[in-house]
Amino acid sequence: MSGEYAVPLPRGWLPRIKSAQRALIERAGGIKCSAEFTGLSTGQMGNFNNRDHPAVMTLPVVAVLEAEAGVPFVTAAMAELNGHRLAAPGSDGGDKAKLTADVFRCNNAIMSKVGALTMAVADALADGQLTPNELSFISRQTAPVRELLASLDMALARGAADGGQVVAFKAGEP
Repeated sequence: MSGEYAVPLPRGWLPRIKSAQRALIERAGGIKCSAEFTGLSTGQMGNFNNRDHPAVMTLPVVAVLEAEAGVPFVTAAMAELNGHRLAAPGSDGGDKAKLTADVFRCNNAIMSKVGALTMAVADALADGQLTPNELSFISRQTAPVRELLASLDMALARGAADGGQVVAFKAGEP
């Protein structure tokens, strides 16, 4: 597989990355939880977790899961494969990666909630009528979307006020 690139990848890179992916998925709560955090299917997450499948995570997926897990398994593996080590957070501004991951995670949560809202509306409209119960259910589905959008807007505003750096969401928020 290394022959496909102009610069050869380090020997043993795929097993090392796959091992880091498996550790990350486990630390983030397993295949199902990891799929929910990232908005991917459990099948795709299972491919990432399978040592015999060549699928590797994209950077946004790594960022989201590492923020959730609190440990940079894949990032550390990539650094090690290239002869580097990660510095402790705070020693060199390493918190920027976590802040970026927070935005990715919030975006995924918004997309998930919008999907639930879309399904609620489609189900309610399936028979061509909207009952009071269906209207109430749809209304309840909009609240989480509004809350997540407001959280994202506030964080982005704080980040802009801080010179463009996006700040982390409050504890308990996505």
